[in-house]
Amino acid sequence: MVENNKLPRVTFSLVLDRDPLLEGDKSGMVGMVGEMMMGGTKNRTKDQLDEEIDFIGASISAGSTSIFASSLKKHQDKALELLTDVLYNPIFPEEELDKLKKQAITGLAAAKDDPNAISGV
Repeated sequence: MVENNKLPRVTFSLVLDRDPLLEGDKSGMVGMVGEMMMGGTKNRTKDQLDEEIDFIGASISAGSTSIFASSLKKHQDKALELLTDVLYNPIFPEEELDKLKKQAITGLAAAKDDPNAISGV
């Protein structure tokens, strides 16, 4: 670890302790739910959310079992506000789901022709 007082950053991470889910033929669904949380909230559209995160130079991401935020210390209150909004008020827009489905299908098609992906199965 190297301490750098010229760039004081804070990081927030919430990890959910939950039982494993058997997704069966819906494999990948839980991961998509985490990604969709960043698709907008009741208070902000996806574009507004992205703009506010970028404006303070923060990073916020959500996954199937966790949510994470990082920002400069002077913006920690705003970063926590945005993180809280994503956690408590996601709207899961249909267009975001469609986009994620297309990305997953494209990724699977590309992996089909990748020898490293094939040998890893």
